[in-house]
Amino acid sequence: MRDRILAIDPSGAYLEGKGTSGICYFNALTDRIIQSDCLLATDYDKPTSYWRAHKQFIEWAHEQTPGQLAIVIEDYLIYASRADTHINSHMETSQLIGYLKVCCDEMDIPVTMQPAHEVKSRWANGILMHKGYIFRDGRHFACETALGVKPVCIHEIDAIRHAIHYSKFKNVK
Repeated sequence: MRDRILAIDPSGAYLEGKGTSGICYFNALTDRIIQSDCLLATDYDKPTSYWRAHKQFIEWAHEQTPGQLAIVIEDYLIYASRADTHINSHMETSQLIGYLKVCCDEMDIPVTMQPAHEVKSRWANGILMHKGYIFRDGRHFACETALGVKPVCIHEIDAIRHAIHYSKFKNVK
């Protein structure tokens, strides 16, 4: 069992300008969110700078609990119903995932890939709210972290789903 989980909902869409990745650093022992964040591709001058920001989160989490960190990444699957939307795509998200896998391998951190459909139905927003992981803050969602209450973007919520799902069902001894 790993004490800490870093879950990433990656979006590598830098060239298309829509890249927003959600990050959740989760304490599996206390069942609480330590930190969550959103990385916006538009905040970086080039794709590799955006990718390195993801790596910095991994390095930071690894330093917090060496040997006790698990990485969970939302898998990138092309479903038949949406295959046409990927014509002429640079497949940036799959490139980002490959980069993150290499980074984790170099740090000897185990990586688990989880498809979105595996966690979205099990951990719908209503369930996350009922369990106290997120709550409504006006028209938006927020969560309680070790640093206090903070608003969360939809990608952070997806990362939270992945962290909780891994913690509850896959984080075994």
